[in-house]
Amino acid sequence: MRVAVFSRLALLVVSTVFFIMNTNAAYAQDIRTGDHLVTQVSNDFIDVSAGFGGAVIDLFGDRNDANTDVAIVVEGPKRRVTIWQKEQVMGAWVNRYFVSFDSVPVFYSYALDKRDFIINNSELSEKHNVGIEALFKEEQIRKSRSIDDIEVFRNALVEERKNLGVFPQAPEMVEFLNPYFFRARFKIPQSVPTGEYKIHTYLVKDGAIIDRAVQAVSIKQVGINGLFLRMAKENSFFYGLGCILFAFIAGWFVSAVRVKV
Repeated sequence: MRVAVFSRLALLVVSTVFFIMNTNAAYAQDIRTGDHLVTQVSNDFIDVSAGFGGAVIDLFGDRNDANTDVAIVVEGPKRRVTIWQKEQVMGAWVNRYFVSFDSVPVFYSYALDKRDFIINNSELSEKHNVGIEALFKEEQIRKSRSIDDIEVFRNALVEERKNLGVFPQAPEMVEFLNPYFFRARFKIPQSVPTGEYKIHTYLVKDGAIIDRAVQAVSIKQVGINGLFLRMAKENSFFYGLGCILFAFIAGWFVSAVRVKV
């Protein structure tokens, strides 16, 4: 009797495992036949401490159609950036003319599977911020009336960001490990601003996006630096009061030491 029950249980387990294996295989086969994109990042949280020397983010992806193009955009939090031009007024140099760029990411990088991706997909690239040129849209630029050429201001901003390492000198290249599986690597510099970062991956065919994926990466200050930063943002009044008190105590201590000496 026990042998019969055990045999039935064993048969049920084997049948269940076989069913699951066949279901997974069929699911994988179905996934491969459609327009589908799956991405994953190597790490979705980066700690910035006193000894932070930069980091690397690897993004892995899988596409179903080998006859598609891949573009990846990494954007940090966006800010308004204003560049001023000085002019001499009554013998003093003052900020008089300005150009303001809205929604400029504090960090930006991108990766392409082909060097001519932007040329072949100019409209798409402009809309989805693929390439540095696409970051500066006309409707997001404000300027003084006397400013006719904003290219000088834009180029100065881009050059400064490149020198800081938060804008790329050139696009990264998407590396294909096989016709479907790909990887892209992005270097995060030591001077990277903290905040929530988004990694947008676009699967493109015949000039249109057929699928997309978004991954989030959080870059935060930790340790004593992170504590002071949170205090400055969340309790600015008490943080400022503490700074004044600390400066007063430090000044008193230095004076006391000098008197004794």
